[in-house]
Amino acid sequence: MLSFLRLKHNFTLDFFSKGSIYPIYNEVYNKTSGQCFSNKVSVFPNPKNKIYVVNNIPPYFDLKINTEKVPYDYYKTNYLKGFLVNLDGYDSIAEYLKNQLGSKSRSKMRAYLKRLETCFSIRYRMFHGTITKKEYDFLFNQFLIMIKRRFSQRKETHEALKDWEYIRETTYSRIIKKEASLFVIYDGDKPIDICLNYHHQNIFNNSIRSYDIDYNKFRLGHIDILKQLEWCMENEYTVFDLSYGDLDYKRKWCNTVYEFTQHVLFPKDLVQKRVLAFLVIQLINLKAFLKNKKVDILFQKIRAILKRKPVKAIESYEPSLEIIQIPEGLLLEERVKIDINKEEYAFLRKKVYDFQYIERVHSENISVHRPIDRNDTFIVLYDNDGIAIINQKK
Repeated sequence: MLSFLRLKHNFTLDFFSKGSIYPIYNEVYNKTSGQCFSNKVSVFPNPKNKIYVVNNIPPYFDLKINTEKVPYDYYKTNYLKGFLVNLDGYDSIAEYLKNQLGSKSRSKMRAYLKRLETCFSIRYRMFHGTITKKEYDFLFNQFLIMIKRRFSQRKETHEALKDWEYIRETTYSRIIKKEASLFVIYDGDKPIDICLNYHHQNIFNNSIRSYDIDYNKFRLGHIDILKQLEWCMENEYTVFDLSYGDLDYKRKWCNTVYEFTQHVLFPKDLVQKRVLAFLVIQLINLKAFLKNKKVDILFQKIRAILKRKPVKAIESYEPSLEIIQIPEGLLLEERVKIDINKEEYAFLRKKVYDFQYIERVHSENISVHRPIDRNDTFIVLYDNDGIAIINQKK
């Protein structure tokens, strides 16, 4: 295999998650703020005289090569799309929403927020500059559970899991130094949505996000973006970057679609390396062309079939449950009240929360019961109404 394939770097990932710059660069210039970030590493890594491929450089950064110590030049190309919210020039989030979202979408957003806060005791918290180690450990444990459950449901593996221990070990100190943050939506004391963000000057990089899938109907992903944009506005962040991944929610919220730059760096005094670097950049451009023609999707499907390994489910998040109106006789049976916050009744939560969503009723006004003589039937009551949940799982 060509040596340059072992020298590929994801700039966005390394810069934001590690706060590091590759020694080949002297500084990172932030075009949106006019500020420079100098490289504190002066020793060039071995091996020298190699070709380096640096992927995913956002267009708001200009990377300067340390020409005094590094006799390198580069070719560059663009192809991967990124998405961000540019808040520059807006006086309020309301003004941004009016410009970005239609009246129907804004109305839906208000409805999502009101429905969530009507049904649960919701609070929002941004941990940036201060957090106890106990709370940090608790949140990261819950964060991991959310990610695994969500991606187990999708039969996929989250790319962040391969670096999870590093992320967990380093993020606490970075929060304290205000280089990172955790945004959390709580239902009472229970976290139901967590976002890990990185901060650089006026840039807010929304890096890893997940939520409790039992609350799926409540559009937590949209609500956490709204609340974080409000925080960014209040704290003078002008760039809210959702990075790569062409997803519908990003196109809905973001007013800027950009292209990442790729650098193919080579020793400028070595002709053979210059020629090889030119071939590499052409291969990258060919890959981009095939991607635009969606040829890559076919290969991804074939590769996934050939390499597919079953993703171990954490737990069946939703057994086979039937929802029915409460039979009159069932209410006459002796029953005991249960707590769905206990793990043994976790499988009921999504159905109960879905019921709350439909009926617009707060969890404090809901009670869940089990007839004493039945292990597969549960009654959800509020006022004079309710449903019965039949567990069909054998």
